[in-house]
Amino acid sequence: MKILSIGLFLFLQVVCLSVEEEKNDVGFQPVLRKTEEIQESYKKLNELLKKVTAKSQLTLYVGLPHPMRAASEYAVEKKTAKTTKRYGFLFNKEAKKIHKDDIVSLKKTVKHPQAFQKYTAAKGCGGFHPDFALVYTDGKETVEIHLCFGCGEMKIFHGKTEVYCEMSQRGKNTFKFLLDQYTKTNL
Repeated sequence: MKILSIGLFLFLQVVCLSVEEEKNDVGFQPVLRKTEEIQESYKKLNELLKKVTAKSQLTLYVGLPHPMRAASEYAVEKKTAKTTKRYGFLFNKEAKKIHKDDIVSLKKTVKHPQAFQKYTAAKGCGGFHPDFALVYTDGKETVEIHLCFGCGEMKIFHGKTEVYCEMSQRGKNTFKFLLDQYTKTNL
């Protein structure tokens, strides 16, 4: 009887934790893994970026530290911070307030075709781990852009569509310049 009670207790703990995590999830688990699939997804980039309009509102989320390069900081923040899981990655739940000038500059960068380039190959940085999520919303349309400065890659999501590409050096420098001030260590 005691074993059954312990088993039931553990089962309920797992179910409750799963339900709690599901409440915070936004989007789906990214599916692009093979280089060919990732490179093919680049063809959809312009289609998604056209959905970021003059009326689109920007919400900014900051990612947790890298789980490999900053393992102890990641572990502490994962346990202590209020987080939300967006397209398979953890971010701080509270959105950052963004300066008006930065909103304009970020949108110009997102809309600039030379800010992006086709994915080339996997990097030796420990894997894609977004530093930021830029969430553009215009009515029912939402485009979410995850930026990883460690590998210079980005993932863009809209509905069930996923695009995986790289930031050009110019794009990476511009995004980093605009966004670094919003990290926890720079506030």
